[in-house]
Amino acid sequence: MSLELYGFTVRKLAKKFSELGYRIDYDNNWIFFIKESTFNLSNQGWKIHVSSTATEFLESLDAVTSVVRKYDASFKIPRTWHAMLSLTTGAVPLVTTGKMITIYPKQKSDIELETIVNELYRTQNNKLFPPIFTDYQYKDSNIFLRYGSFIEQYVLDDKQEPLLALFDESNVLIPDKRVFGAHTPSFVKVPRFIIHDTNYFPKRTTMQFPLTQPRLLQRSAKGNGKFYN
Repeated sequence: MSLELYGFTVRKLAKKFSELGYRIDYDNNWIFFIKESTFNLSNQGWKIHVSSTATEFLESLDAVTSVVRKYDASFKIPRTWHAMLSLTTGAVPLVTTGKMITIYPKQKSDIELETIVNELYRTQNNKLFPPIFTDYQYKDSNIFLRYGSFIEQYVLDDKQEPLLALFDESNVLIPDKRVFGAHTPSFVKVPRFIIHDTNYFPKRTTMQFPLTQPRLLQRSAKGNGKFYN
């Protein structure tokens, strides 16, 4: 896939979804396809990430967009070819690696969430893809889930540094943790269709260009994307 083909595809997709009533936003790294009804219901919940290698990304994207249209879900993808390559090759922090497509479903019940996840699962046949260490992996596939904020909001830590945040059960902002092992806030119940245990770790995943262990150990835990991964 060339830089020119990627740019053409993104522009074509933006035009198509704009005509479908989506609002199209940009930042340096991402292009956002926003269906306002998604965020009218809630600003946080279970997000779906689709991982892919660079060579299979456009094929995965085409399949995913057919599903998100059906369910009026918002989503984001890398804005540029270089941003996409960074996500799939490990050139970004590990808490961001592999999050090629982020979907924000408006479905709130576990059954509704499982329905859209299953439909996405049936469209994907990727055998190689970067692991997403912060998420629960669905059926050993390239589809992952994590509970977190849908929007950019912050809380200050002990050093008065801003941390991405979500609301707890008392409507108080708390850190929206992105850590290894698919962390889920204590007030959130993990849906039964998501297999999880205390020793959870993604399986059957392969970096497109595997990093060596020393480089992995040197990775920063701080993200450099703008918001709501």
